[in-house]
Amino acid sequence: MAAYNNRLTQSNDAYIDEYVRSFLEGEATPGIEYEYEMIQRILPAIDTEAVNAKLAQLLISDNNIVTVTGPEKEGYSLPSENDLRNVFALVQTKAIEPYVEKEVADNLMGNKPLKGKVISEKHDKILGVTTWELSNGMKVLLKPTEFKKDEILMGSIGYGGRSWTEDNESLEAAFIQFVPIWGGIGDFSSSDLKKVLAGKNANLNVSIGNWTQGTSGSSSVKDIETLLQLNYLYFTKPRADYDVFSNFQKMLIDRFTNLEQDPAFGFQQQVTYSKYGNNPRMQNITTSDIKSLNYEKIIELYTMLFASPGSFTFSFTGNIDLKVLKPLVETYLASLPSGNKDAMYNKVNIGTRTGKYEVTYEEQMMNPKSKVFINYSGNTDYNLKNQIAMSVLNQILDIVYVRTIREDEGGTYGVGVSAYVNRIPKNESAITMTFDTNPEQVKRLTGLIHKGIEAIAENGPEKDDFSKVRAYMLKQFDEDIRTNSYWLSTISSLGFYDDDSYSAFKKTLEELSINDIKSIASELINQNNLIEVIQNPINQ
Repeated sequence: MAAYNNRLTQSNDAYIDEYVRSFLEGEATPGIEYEYEMIQRILPAIDTEAVNAKLAQLLISDNNIVTVTGPEKEGYSLPSENDLRNVFALVQTKAIEPYVEKEVADNLMGNKPLKGKVISEKHDKILGVTTWELSNGMKVLLKPTEFKKDEILMGSIGYGGRSWTEDNESLEAAFIQFVPIWGGIGDFSSSDLKKVLAGKNANLNVSIGNWTQGTSGSSSVKDIETLLQLNYLYFTKPRADYDVFSNFQKMLIDRFTNLEQDPAFGFQQQVTYSKYGNNPRMQNITTSDIKSLNYEKIIELYTMLFASPGSFTFSFTGNIDLKVLKPLVETYLASLPSGNKDAMYNKVNIGTRTGKYEVTYEEQMMNPKSKVFINYSGNTDYNLKNQIAMSVLNQILDIVYVRTIREDEGGTYGVGVSAYVNRIPKNESAITMTFDTNPEQVKRLTGLIHKGIEAIAENGPEKDDFSKVRAYMLKQFDEDIRTNSYWLSTISSLGFYDDDSYSAFKKTLEELSINDIKSIASELINQNNLIEVIQNPINQ
C-alpha cells in the first residue's frame, strides 16, 4: 500500500531495479498501478485452504536438498548423510500438533495516558520548521513535506548513551538496544507485537551511542498514532522475556565460537587493542563475555537511559498535518515523565591512543592473505566547513587509492577509507584506511597509502579529483534536500545541537578550495598520531 501511495515520488533506484530484472530475468513491468489493481483482484481469492494446499505441493519427502556447514577443527565432525536421513525419517513418524494461534489484543494500548500540553510554538519560515516546547520539557521539531504522499519519519535523541554506564557494565551496555527486540513492550512479547502490528505500517528502533540514545521510526499517514504509541511504550514499558534472551545467548555463543577461529576476528581484536589499549569500554566481545551476560543489568541500563524523556528532542518530517499531530503529541509525548530535563553525557575516556603505534604479526590461515589497518587521528575543530572538507578528503582518497593501489598496482580489490570529525567529546578526528592484499605486496602498498595522503597534505589534491568530488557533492545535496531522511537528520541536529547543516552548506562547499583540503589533511597527520596494524599469514 505504501509503495502504491508513494508511486508518484519513487526514487530512480526503484525504476532501475525493475529495468534490470526485466532485462536479466524477463520480469514483466506493467507499472505499479496495474500491479496494485491486480493484487486487489487476486487477494480475496486466496484463503487459508489455498495456502495450505500450496504448501502440501511444496513439502514433499523425495525432493529435498540439505546443506550442512560447520567449523573444520579437531574434535568436531559434521553429521553423515545417513545421520541426516535418519533425522528426516524420525520426524516423519512423529505426531506433531498443529500450531494454535494465541489470541492477542488488537491494539497496543488500552487506556491512553493523561495528556500534557504544547506550551510554546515558534516557526522558522526559512527552513519551514515548526518547534513545539512541551510541558514536560521535551522539544519537538516538525517539517511538513510533500516528497512522499504516504511517509512520515520520526526520530528522537537525548544525552547519556553508554557514557552513563560504569566501566564494569560495558558488556551489558553493548546490548541495551536489544531489550525491546528480545522482550517486546508493554503486554506484548516480541512475537505478539508483530501480530498486533500486522496490517499497520509503523515501525520503531532504538539506537544507543557512546554519548546519546534515541529512537527512530516511520509510519504511513494513517498509522502515525500507532508509531507514537510504540514510542510511548518503548520509553515506559520495556518487557523481559528470559526464554528469548536465553535462545539469543545460545545462538551468539555458537556464532562467536566459530568467529574466534577466523583470522579476521583476531585482526579486529588487535586493531581494537592498538587503538584503545586495555580500556574496558572499548573491547571486542568474546564467547566468554556472551556466557556471562546479565539480562537484568541490560534491562536496568535500558530503563535508566530512557528515564528522562524531558531531555529529549523529537523530530518529524514527511506528510504531516500539524493540526492532526498536535493532540497526538500531547497524548503520547507530552505525557511522558520529565525526569532530568538537563541530562548530559558523562566525560568518560574512550579516546584513541596517541603517538605512533605499529604492530606486525603472523596468523595461521586457511586462505593466506595479509590485512592492513592504518589510522591517523587527532583533534580538528568541529564546524560545517571542516565537516565538508573531511568528507571531500575522504572521497578524494577513494579516487586516489583506486587509481594507485587497485588500477596501477593491481594489489587489492579496494581500499576502505573513512574520514570524520566528531563533535563529542573533544572534536576528535581520524582518517582510516584498510585493505587486504598478497603478503609480498604489503610493504609497497602500505607505502603508497601513506604517500597518497602525505602528498595531499603537502601539495593539496589534484585539481581534477577535487573538482569531480565537489561537483558530485553539490549534485548529491540537491537530491538529498528532496528526501525526508535528509530533513529528519538536519532538523534533529538543529533542535538538539543547535547545528544548522543546511543553510550554509552549498555556499561553504562552493567556496571550498584545494588549499582547504590540504590544510585539513596536514593539520591531522602533523599531530603525529599514527596506528598501523599488519596481519600476515604464517609461512607454511
